[in-house]
Order: sequence, then structure tokens, then C-alpha cells
Amino acid sequence: MLAVFQQALRALGRSPGFTLAAVATFAIGIGANATVFGVVNAVLLKAYPYAEPERLMVLYESDRGTQNARAVVSPANFHDWQAGARSFSAMGAARTADYTLGGDGEPERLNGARVTWTLSRALGVTPQVGRAFAAEDDAPGAPAVAMVSDRLWRTRFGADARVAGRVLQLNGRPVTVVGVLPPEVRYPNDRSDVWTPFAMSDSAWTANRGQHNLSAVGRLAPGVQPEAARAELQGIMRRIAQENEEERNHTEVPVTPMHEAVTGAVRPVLLVLLGAVSFVLLIACANVANLTLARGATRQREIAVRAAMGARPWHLARPQLAESMLLGLAGGALGLLLASWACAALPAVVPTSIPRIDQAGVDWRVALFTFGMALLASVAAGVLPALQTAKLDLNGVIKDGGKATTGSAARARLRDGLFVAEVAVALLLLTGAGLTLTSLRRLLSVQPGFAAERVMTASISLPRARYANDTANVRFWEALLPKLRAIPGVTSASIGTPIPMSGGVSIGAYFVDGQGGEPDDAKMANFYQVGDAYFQAMGVPLQRGRDFGAQDRQGAVPTAMISETLARKVFPNEDPIGKRVMPWGTDGPKFEVVGVVGDVKHQALTDEARAALYLPALWVGPGSASVVLRTVGEPTAVAGAIRAAVAELDPTLAVAELRPMEGLVQTSVARPRFSALLLGAFAGCAVVLALVGIYGVVAQSVAQRAGEFSIRVALGARPRDVWTDVLGGALRRAAIGIAIGLAGAAALTRLLADELYDTSPLDPPVLVAVSLVVALVAALASWVPARRAMRSSPMTVLRTE
Repeated sequence: MLAVFQQALRALGRSPGFTLAAVATFAIGIGANATVFGVVNAVLLKAYPYAEPERLMVLYESDRGTQNARAVVSPANFHDWQAGARSFSAMGAARTADYTLGGDGEPERLNGARVTWTLSRALGVTPQVGRAFAAEDDAPGAPAVAMVSDRLWRTRFGADARVAGRVLQLNGRPVTVVGVLPPEVRYPNDRSDVWTPFAMSDSAWTANRGQHNLSAVGRLAPGVQPEAARAELQGIMRRIAQENEEERNHTEVPVTPMHEAVTGAVRPVLLVLLGAVSFVLLIACANVANLTLARGATRQREIAVRAAMGARPWHLARPQLAESMLLGLAGGALGLLLASWACAALPAVVPTSIPRIDQAGVDWRVALFTFGMALLASVAAGVLPALQTAKLDLNGVIKDGGKATTGSAARARLRDGLFVAEVAVALLLLTGAGLTLTSLRRLLSVQPGFAAERVMTASISLPRARYANDTANVRFWEALLPKLRAIPGVTSASIGTPIPMSGGVSIGAYFVDGQGGEPDDAKMANFYQVGDAYFQAMGVPLQRGRDFGAQDRQGAVPTAMISETLARKVFPNEDPIGKRVMPWGTDGPKFEVVGVVGDVKHQALTDEARAALYLPALWVGPGSASVVLRTVGEPTAVAGAIRAAVAELDPTLAVAELRPMEGLVQTSVARPRFSALLLGAFAGCAVVLALVGIYGVVAQSVAQRAGEFSIRVALGARPRDVWTDVLGGALRRAAIGIAIGLAGAAALTRLLADELYDTSPLDPPVLVAVSLVVALVAALASWVPARRAMRSSPMTVLRTE
């Protein structure tokens, strides 16, 4: 067998053009597959850095009021679950929090979470340095402690193994570091760098029944199945709902394996991309098979002589299979190198909504997958040509004198079949790319309800250590806004929380004065806190009434503004101005509606219009908010001035998430853009490979029929007739491929339905456009060989006879 591969290697060395073309073709197809599999491996296959991750469940509350099957958990409900559930060996909870890291240098904003001391036990995490939280750390009045991420440990402490006991300045107070989390543990999201304990009393936990803001996890006890745990938690929730009317919509408790909870939303997209990229490899295999057939046609005499000397069919086919395997392995090695480069570049272009994308790369799984794909591609590209070689018509070749100009009918049918297959697969990929690009174009044309151009945003969090109450918060915002408005180039400035496309959402119940005060009379809306001139800064149109102004401050009559959708649903056929709403329950203050603004898409461009209730930020006093500044020029030019304005008031505050509003909008469409980008890249590869493959098939056919064309010209055929014959034959085969591809698209593009916006999987303009593109590609690829056939001369045949 070694001798066979040595012989194959020498044969490939004698045909460097063929070898380079085949290796490059394999490398493109295999490299694209290895890249996508690298992402799939990191996101879907790689084990989570937790002990026995299959026992780790994410716990939700299903909220019938908002139709949210995976709502976050109430602190009081979690407290009752933890006390009463026996299906879990440990439960933990976390709530995202922002921290300002002070000390030497400029303050730094950190993402993190307040957590229960049991969270590390529930996750199955052992600190790499120091210790985990203990029960006494989570007691009211306990000394302030923290656990930090591996990233923060390395950047802030230089990976000092003696970090336990060191003190950080977090939110203006000293906090002692007790432990360092393992490198891959960043919970509840990939940006979390700090954990601090809740340190609340039991009464504080149970007081927060109606506030749903916790991410909860539980570790199943040995032998307990998720369904049994779910049934137990739902029994607890039914008892809670009987005692607490506000929880009547939260009796369902989904218990979801962590892997499914984290990756469920992106799994379909990644699997579709993996399927799509496999089509690129199919075209690459077809191209190599065609190259091998063409090369085999020139070696017919050699093969015939070997057969005449007694070589069996297997011995005739074996060298070609060996050559194909060597080509596939070389292409696989080059493809693996390309995949490692591509995976390193992916985090810059892949949306952050795809978890663990930064871990995509080449490991043993990706290498094994690539090796397997290389062998599979080798067999796929080499077996058909090898079979044709084994079935070579010995008598025909010898009688023909060894010329490679006629070719067998079987070989021609195989070439035609590969031609049709390349066209069909290229059309499939082009259809997927066309649909996603059309969907993205329509999505980007959606009006978000605000003018994102020339708007700069930044996030500021006020630590409780220095801003102890709402009044202190209001004083800071009142002092900051004039400074922001005085920045050169700023036409308006305000604050808001949460701002559109930032990922934040606050959904709550409210009552309308005069429309009942029972729990069943509560209405749901998105809640926002905004400053005066906010709608002007954001470019949100004021439909009626007035905007918030200087009079909407603490101590004044509480006012509110509402969206068009809320006005239409709650106050149909009447003027909402002057109506009063109660966002904090019937016992809270009544806010007078003073204005109605246009609907805004806060979460995504695909959002339906939702009821929105806006409260004046300088009346409420938020502890954290985003500033929004509308500028006359490039918005990023005011970033330094924003930092300076904040530092002038409080140099210990960190200004985070400085980014233009247009960037937030682009981030909100990152996932569909990612799908369109990759499918477009795959389709581009497919078109290029199909162009080369079709050209090779037609050129080979023309070369083998050169004698026939010369004789036809000698008998009076016009060159135009020869040209029409070649081009027409290619277009007929392309038409068959297009028909097969359209049939395949009708079946397979339905898998993209959930990823498309306002676009049918069988969108007629897309199908017509891609059919025309494929037909044009086939025509262009056939044009040069057809022109060559036109120049056929009878003298050519006479000279060779």
C-alpha cells in the first residue's frame, strides 16, 4: 500500500497544475466547513466549565401576563423555592449589577452580579485561587467581599496567587477579594467580572415578591429528573399564588438544562450554516472529480496498456483513489490552517448574542472533523473517476490508437451529471443567501421610531456609598445635564433608562385611575425613566400634549408620558391628556399624563409596537442611566467631553459604553447580518467553484469533440452552428440543474423561515433572480470553450490522422 501512495505522489508531482488546482479547491471547501464547525464546537459541543453540567438547570417563571415563557424570577419566590424544594442539591441566584472600580488611574466600569452565597455550589464551581462565598458572607452587615473573574485577576492583579485578602475600591467602598473564578466561568453573562453577595435578611428577600429580576439555577439532586423537579416547583408556586394575588400569572416553572437555555436560540442558525457550508464542499468535490476525469482521459493509453498486461480493475482504480486521498489530506491541512485564521477573526464580526464565540478555534474535535471531512471529500471526489477507470473499454482505446479525444459515453454522462449537480447546489446556496440578504435589507428599512443619526450615548452608574437616595441621584443628574448641553456641537442632551437597543427592558403592571383597582384591572407596559428634552435628543416625535420640562422635578406633581399604542389601547376614542396612571400600584402616587409620543422599537427592529409608559427621571431619581446627546457632527467627537463633564462633578465615576446610537441599532441586527454574511460568503465560493467547474466540463467536452466539430465544418456547418451547439448544450444542462435546485430550495429554505423578516422562504423575486444569476454563470463559463469550438478547422483533424 505504501508503494501505491509513493507512486501517486510521484504522479501528482508530474502534474503540478492539476495538483495545485485540486488542493486549492479542497482547501476552500474543507476550510469553510472547519471554520463553521469550529463555531459549532465552541457553542454547542464544548462542555461547560461546571461539575456535572448535565445536572445543572436554569429556572424560570412563565409569565402569562406578558406571554413570556422564560421570565426572570422573583426574589421572594426564589427564597421559597430554596427553602421548600427537595429536588435540588443546591440552588443559586444572581442579579446583574454595575460596579465602578476605583483606585489608581481612571475609574473603570465593571459588569458583574450580586449573587447568593450558594451560587458557586449550584454551578459546581471551585475557585482557582482563594475560596468561594460562605453563608456568613451573605448575612446582613457582613464585611464586604467579592470574587473576581480570571480576566480581572490577570489585568488588575497581574495573576498574583496571593490576591485573596487584597482590597478593591468598588462603588466607592473597600471590598476584600476572597477568590478568583476559573477562566471560563463568567455568570450570569459573558461580561461578568465581579460577584458580590446579596447580604440581605430573610425579610428583605420576601418583601420583593412582585419584582422579578433574578437569574436562577439549580443542581438536580442525584437520581432526580427535570420533570420531577419542575412538578415540585410548580406545586410551590401554586401555593404562593393562592397567598399572593400578584403571582397568579406565575404558576408555571420551566426547568431547562443549562446547555439548552444558553444555546437554544442560536442552535438552529448554526446548524443551518453547517448544512449550507457542506454544499460548498460538495461543489469542491465535483470540481476535483471533473479535474480527475479530465486528467484520466489523457492517461487512457497508459491504463489500457496496464490492463492488457493483466492488471485487474481494482489495481487500475487504486492509484486514482490514492491520488485523491493525498489531494484531500493536503487540502484538509491547508483548510485547517485557513480555519484557524478565520476563527481568530470571527469575534470581530460575529454578534455577541452567540455565546462562547470567543472560544471558537481549532482543537482536537475540529482537527478530527477536518481530517474526517478530508477523507470523505477524497472518496467523494475520487471514487467515480476511479470506477470509470476500472470500466475502461480496452479494445476501444487500443483501436483508437491511444488518443484521448473521444471519451466514453459513460464518462460523458458522469461529467454532465456533475455539471447539473454543481448548478443545483450553487442555486441552493444562492437562494439561501438571497433570502437572508433580502430579509436583512427589509429589516434595515424598518423605522425604529427614533432618529439614530448623530446621537452619542454613554452609561453612568451612581454608587449607593455616595448617592444614598433618590434625592442625591436627582442632584447629580440636574448638575450634569447643563454641562452636557454646553458641550460644543451638542444640540440637545438628556438621560434615559433603559435606552432603545441597549438590551435593557423593564416590564411592569400599572393601573389607570377610574378603570378599577383590582388585580385583574392591572395593565402591562414597558416602563422607562427619561429626562426633559429626551424625546428631542432621541428624535422621537411628540404627537400631542407636551414634553417633560423643568417643572417635572422632585416635589412637583408627578407626570407621565405614554406611547401611541398605550393611548390607543387604554384610552380609545378619548383624549389621554390629563388622565392619571398608577405605575406603583393603587397605593402609590398618581401620575398625570401630559404627552403622547410615537412608538419606539426598544428591543429590536422586529418588535411589534408595545405600550410604553415614560416617567420623569428627575422626579424618580434613577441610580443609573444613559446620557444621550444629539450632535451637529460626528457623535464620537464628544466622547472626551462627556468624560470631562462627569469627572468635573465626581472624578470617581466611570463613564462606560460610550457608543453612537447607530452602533446600537447595528448591534441589534448583528445576528441576521451574521447569517447573511456567512451565507453570502458560502454562495460566493459556490459560484466561483461552479464557474470553474462548468468551464472545465465544457472545455473538456469541446476538446474531446474537436474532431467531430472539424468534420462538421468541413461538411459545410457554419461556426455559429458549432457555437450554438456547445452553448445550447451547456444551457440545457444548466436548466436541468436550476430546476433541481429550485425543487431543493422549496424543501430546504423552510429551515430559514424563523430567521427571515417579512420574507417568504419561497420569495418569487429571489428565486427568479438567483435562477438568472446561475444561468448567467453557466453561460459565461461556457462562452470561452464555445468560442474555441467555433474555430475548429478540418486541417486540425487531417494533421492528427
